[in-house]
Amino acid sequence: APSSNRKFEKMVPTDKPIRQDIISEKSKSGAATIFMGFPGPANNQGKEKVYLDALGVLASGLYDSRFSDIERNYGIGIIYNNEKLSSRPSDKSMILLQARIPEENSERLISELYNAINRLSQVPPSENELQAVKNALKKSYDSTLETSAGVNALIGRSFCDERIENLKNYKEIVDKMSAEDIQNAAKKYFDLNKTALTVVHPQGTTVETIYNNYKLLSQTNVKNVSFTGAIHKTPINIDEIKTYRTYNNYEVILNNSNSDTIQYKMGISETSWTPKKAATSKVLSDMLKNAGTKAHSVQQLSKESDLYAIDSGISANDYAINLSADFPAESIDKALEIFNEKVLNPNLNEKELQDSVRRLKDAYRSIEVNPYDKLDKKIYENTPYAYTTNEILESLDTITLQDVKDLYNEILTKGQGKFVITGPFNKNPELKEKIFNNINQYPKMLPWVNKLEKFYTPVERTEVFTDINLKNQADILQCYRYKQESNMKDNICVSLLNMIIGGSSSSRLFNDLRETRHLAYHVSSSTDKIGDLGTFTLKIGTTTENKETGEKTFDNVKKSIDGFNENIEKLKTEKVSEEELEAAKKRLKSTLLNSLETNDGKNSVISLLFNTPYGIDYANESYNIIDSITPEDILNTANYIFNSKPVYSITGTKETIEANKEFLEGLAN
Repeated sequence: APSSNRKFEKMVPTDKPIRQDIISEKSKSGAATIFMGFPGPANNQGKEKVYLDALGVLASGLYDSRFSDIERNYGIGIIYNNEKLSSRPSDKSMILLQARIPEENSERLISELYNAINRLSQVPPSENELQAVKNALKKSYDSTLETSAGVNALIGRSFCDERIENLKNYKEIVDKMSAEDIQNAAKKYFDLNKTALTVVHPQGTTVETIYNNYKLLSQTNVKNVSFTGAIHKTPINIDEIKTYRTYNNYEVILNNSNSDTIQYKMGISETSWTPKKAATSKVLSDMLKNAGTKAHSVQQLSKESDLYAIDSGISANDYAINLSADFPAESIDKALEIFNEKVLNPNLNEKELQDSVRRLKDAYRSIEVNPYDKLDKKIYENTPYAYTTNEILESLDTITLQDVKDLYNEILTKGQGKFVITGPFNKNPELKEKIFNNINQYPKMLPWVNKLEKFYTPVERTEVFTDINLKNQADILQCYRYKQESNMKDNICVSLLNMIIGGSSSSRLFNDLRETRHLAYHVSSSTDKIGDLGTFTLKIGTTTENKETGEKTFDNVKKSIDGFNENIEKLKTEKVSEEELEAAKKRLKSTLLNSLETNDGKNSVISLLFNTPYGIDYANESYNIIDSITPEDILNTANYIFNSKPVYSITGTKETIEANKEFLEGLAN
């Protein structure tokens, strides 16, 4: 298309440091959000872009990155992005750092971040850091090429930015990259004399407070591409999967792949849940992640993980410990050694407990008022999902090290275990032996059983929960609780019903409440389940007052809920058309196939589906059953779910809640 009439906005990067502080009356969580921007390379500077990717990995993309100590100390994440601002290839991009932290620590974080950024330009990456960065970049590049969407986006961006040669030579550029190349990129692009800093402060912050805290900061020194793909008749190739049971009762599923990267999942879980203090599993999960092991600190483990390109995450909930990872096949010995340490020898001591409590308090104090808190308390009562933010915060004041150790020991002595691993087993037969030798080091488990824990009880009456927020929008949830079984057809019908009413951009709620009635930008539905308890939730964020114009539309709350119920009633009384059902089937199939496009996705799905009576063949069977669902099946499913009593949870301004008081009271029965 001709481009002669196109107008490009002229963008001139700042040549001096600037700062803007904003006090947001809509945030009362006590957390500040920090944005730090730098002018980056032009869109078409391919090699510079690669160096900038490397700089991002060194800064915040490794377990032991240059920002890691800051992140661990404050219990936060620092986000690094290279943003494209203009479609013109010769225009500059922007480097953006972002973090969210309690207001009282915001200036201290900025100060430490400035020092860390300054160090990037002064201290080049060590030999180990350089190798870790290169491994991470190449692994990320290979993962992108596993998906059609990733390939499509990579090629599209490269053509648009006139750097297609860079696409073809990416790994060569990475391999030839030196420590000085990364250091020079830091000097060129992380220039603190050309920084744009914005800090969004929560409600209650004063100009005087900002100015006094700022004094602390001012004292700190601170062209030819082709590819082919395979057509699969079934989502998962069962012939590539082997299942085993070890002498110590672990279920092991090995899925062969052509990739040299291994996808690894292990889980130890109890078959039934017993109530604990609200924060117990949160603290155990945080300590497993951040406290290191008895033999190695988290910093030591991070350095080794970076060097061997081992990406892993460990977590716990009220009845399970889970570990997920990916790593090059050649790193398997080191990877299994690290995983054993993390799972079997965590560093559970009093000091690490107090550090964890501090981090978690900061995190939960930063959570904004949201409608899910009160909804989950009711809809998931008598399950581990029912704890509110305040209950968790109160529990953090009373949690003991013995509470945490008791949960850890309970899971390892009363649990059942499984390993799901995708990797090049046919190409490297020795991998299988290494994996089984490693599993033999784990404690004996209970024999594996598949069962749905009994959590479901019917909602006896409609209840309406409200809470005050300071936003222009009211957030509305309308949730139904139903008993779900392991029957495959029933589960597929629920998924299709979700697609039809609100689970996609062509759903009924989207087209009606957003496109036709203009009640919201975002409206959706979702489903979830725990044990035999299924939930079906409709969600909308609708504007109730515009403080800039003075316009007030409090009746949008009633209009939104009426819109929910009108669409529900149609699904309960009228069969969906064959065309609408066929479109939903295509979207559901697409969702399933997309989740299986990568080896990581396959590994996750196999791990999830193993817990069902259908086992690893669930995905293939369900894919075939989708076509058999009829409009009458959807009608019956809608009546099964929506004939139960709903639970509402709404957050809005005080004026919004008051204006709708009579209507909301009328909903409860």
